Amino acid sequence: MNRKSPAMQLIKFVSDHKMTKCAWSRERAQHIDDWAWELAIRGGFEFHRTDFGEPKGGIGEAWYAAAIEEGNMSAVLAMEHTAQRKPFIALEVATKGGDRRMAHMAGTQQEGRLSVGARFRWDGKWVTVTSFAGDNSYVVACSYPVGTYQNLPNCKSCGQPRYDQHQKKPDKPDHIYKITVEELRAGRTLERKKHPKCKLCLKPIAEGKEICGEEHPCSEWLCKKIIGSLAEGKRISCDWSREKVLLCNECIAKKQKEEESSGPQPSE
Repeated sequence: MNRKSPAMQLIKFVSDHKMTKCAWSRERAQHIDDWAWELAIRGGFEFHRTDFGEPKGGIGEAWYAAAIEEGNMSAVLAMEHTAQRKPFIALEVATKGGDRRMAHMAGTQQEGRLSVGARFRWDGKWVTVTSFAGDNSYVVACSYPVGTYQNLPNCKSCGQPRYDQHQKKPDKPDHIYKITVEELRAGRTLERKKHPKCKLCLKPIAEGKEICGEEHPCSEWLCKKIIGSLAEGKRISCDWSREKVLLCNECIAKKQKEEESSGPQPSE
């Protein structure tokens, strides 16, 4: 018998024990079930590939957006498996965010998956994802007139989209785009050619160069030489950091040497 994933164990536990000490109501039961699913997603619980149902099934777009915001890739891949959806990836993506964020991953990302509510640059302007095609062949994104509800620049402090509190609803979009995975891929390639960035620090560089030429000291938080390790197809997990930061072979050897030198000294 296949063992349930940790996420489904949590959801089943909540379902079995909900409202044992309070009055039962159908509305409360539905809310509790929804909260359990959201806790599993936002809390980073592991999902199995079929936890959201068999392929060609429906998924909750709010849950899909939450999984992307929190970085719960097991939930993201499980929902993409159920919906038979290829990942729609764009550059400079600002996720929607929300009051129940736990990992605080929402914000403007250099590159990331698109979800309903996310904003990204397309055709020289900011656009907002409003839906996906029924067969997931394209994503629908809308641009809005400059200065309106949906087109205010992001907050410089947290990177989140800002909204005019005096407007109750978005203005009518001035353009609706239907963008495929292939078009997004071609757009990323073109953008990288037009605006090349240093592979180590992401600063703008001249065309034809790969790095900016400045000194990039290595550290435990971000090994600047990881680009070389990735190019060789290696992903090395750092055991010395709580965050499991990726380090190169040189840094790992240095850490090991430091640990050996700081070990107990033999008595004379």
